[in-house]
Amino acid sequence: MNMYLERGIDRVSREDLPIAMPPEIMEVLSPSSGMLDYAVSLRPDYHRAILDTVRYYGWTNIIYMYDSHDGLLRLQQLYEALDLGPNSLKVDMVKRIQNVSDALNFIHQVERVNRWGNKRIVLDCPTLMAKQIVVSHVKDIQLGKRTYHYLLSGLIMDDHWETEVIEYGAINITGFRLLDMNQWSVKHFLSEWKNLDPNTSPGAGKDTISAQAALMHDAVLVLVETFDKLLWKKPDMFKMNAKRTLSNGNSSMSGISSSQILGLDCNSGRTSGNQWEHGEKISRFLRKVVMEGLTGHIMFNDDGKRYNYTLHVVQMTIDSTITKIAEWSDTDGFKTVVSKPERVHTSGHSHKGNSTLIVATVMEEPFIMFKKPKYGESLAGNDRFEGYCKDLTTLLADKIGVKCKCF
Repeated sequence: MNMYLERGIDRVSREDLPIAMPPEIMEVLSPSSGMLDYAVSLRPDYHRAILDTVRYYGWTNIIYMYDSHDGLLRLQQLYEALDLGPNSLKVDMVKRIQNVSDALNFIHQVERVNRWGNKRIVLDCPTLMAKQIVVSHVKDIQLGKRTYHYLLSGLIMDDHWETEVIEYGAINITGFRLLDMNQWSVKHFLSEWKNLDPNTSPGAGKDTISAQAALMHDAVLVLVETFDKLLWKKPDMFKMNAKRTLSNGNSSMSGISSSQILGLDCNSGRTSGNQWEHGEKISRFLRKVVMEGLTGHIMFNDDGKRYNYTLHVVQMTIDSTITKIAEWSDTDGFKTVVSKPERVHTSGHSHKGNSTLIVATVMEEPFIMFKKPKYGESLAGNDRFEGYCKDLTTLLADKIGVKCKCF
């Protein structure tokens, strides 16, 4: 754990200050340390969602790639949740990657070991790195495409994925979203978010918001809700705790000496016994919050962990748009929202009817070659060609009901 984070958590535990932290950090803290007494986590613990998605696809073997301690902790959670039976999920390879080049080098090793087999990669890394890995993979002519399926285990599908980047749609990609794009409140927020100036509001100006930013937004709402309820019950609760500016040894309010100031000294030493008397009460109210936020339903259990939440399982289509295929909740598990998810066009591009597909060919016997006309015969259009690929193209066109023109 980061040294500065350790110091911060240590101070929280000594001074009874409520804190919000990621679930991965809460997992490694000892309950007996007292550090969890004032901690709540807005980000849901979703390692079971990863496992259920893997089971939904029927995967029996996966490759795990990660770039940070958070990814390693999620891997540990996956191992702890695995069944120990003979047919349980197997993690064939684990690799910590430092950058995109490191990831591509490892994928090349996987390709050499298992050229024609299916490769299911659970990729735990930030959005930008995941995008670069996918694009670099697709552009690499030495790597297969159809035999790979990426499950992006970080909450990165809420970020902006450019539909004009065709490489995203050239390979199988599945991931998770926190935001329900069908909710009116989310649509309203994103419409206003899109109109903000990104120069003054970093990250704005787009019709998407990252999961991290959405969680921070909801954290503020939770704090506002907590203090609203506290002050409604006891309006004078914090009046005696206000720091007063001292001038020449006198407080800003007459009749109050410096020794009577009850404000919390954040610079107190490690041995200081100065604890905030309201910390426990604020923590109790924090854990009683029940509300709707950008990231869905928000409530906490007695351990300060979020529960009764929903993740949206999404899949990339072949035209680089994102479509929802299922929902996962900590109460109901994995539930599909479509009967048979297919990587089809979502923009209404149908090739049926009068449209004609252009098939570009390279002359190579016996796959495609010019057909020798019989005496007096004149060949035109697709009749000019023959070979395995030409026959296959004709059969496929008849099967799916389209017209094609070979060149």
